[in-house]
Amino acid sequence: PLSKADEVAISDTFTSRVDMINVTTIRSLDINNNKRLTSFVSALQTVTGALKISANGIGLGLEVELPNLIWANELAIANVTTFDVPSLRVVNGSARFDSNFFESFIAPNLTHTEKGDISFVGNGALTNLSFPVLTELGGGLLIANNTELEEIDAFPKLRKVGGAVKLRGSFKEYVPPPSPKNLTKHSILQPTDFRVQCRLPLPGGRPRRLRRLFDRGHPQGLRQAERAGPG
Repeated sequence: PLSKADEVAISDTFTSRVDMINVTTIRSLDINNNKRLTSFVSALQTVTGALKISANGIGLGLEVELPNLIWANELAIANVTTFDVPSLRVVNGSARFDSNFFESFIAPNLTHTEKGDISFVGNGALTNLSFPVLTELGGGLLIANNTELEEIDAFPKLRKVGGAVKLRGSFKEYVPPPSPKNLTKHSILQPTDFRVQCRLPLPGGRPRRLRRLFDRGHPQGLRQAERAGPG
């Protein structure tokens, strides 16, 4: 087993399982282009640089289990079927999940990001997102083109967002956090399904008619929201 390392890269191998990385702290870990890799399990607790996983288990699916991961500087996760981080509390920078195959993502203990974004883009099987204790995003939030995700109600305790909130796709309902006043001036909703129901007030306290258009995903209402800008 690997018990001490600063940087680890696992690339272009024929291995089907990686479970021998027993370091608790690492600066960077990059796992990519391992076509037969279907399982990655580690006792890793802290990533001071970046954890990157992409293009593994092509046609097979990669399951990632990091039960002890508590703190990470950057996460860039793509093409996995599961990403299990039940102990993760803080992401210092950004956490990006693009083109994955998981149906559900849950971060039960993540409380905040210090300065980065959280993004979910192009995860075609995703139906459920849950961040039950997330209170603050140092950066922005991007949820886009997750075709099976119909309802966004993942952030019940979110109070502060440092960047933009951008939601794009065929979702039918967005349930905002209890204090949407902290979010509205940065929010741009671009639903492609005009049946969307959004209970988020239109940025800038726009008139009721435009607010109704915004709630229905009408282009005029969305343009008014975009013009409101970051204020």
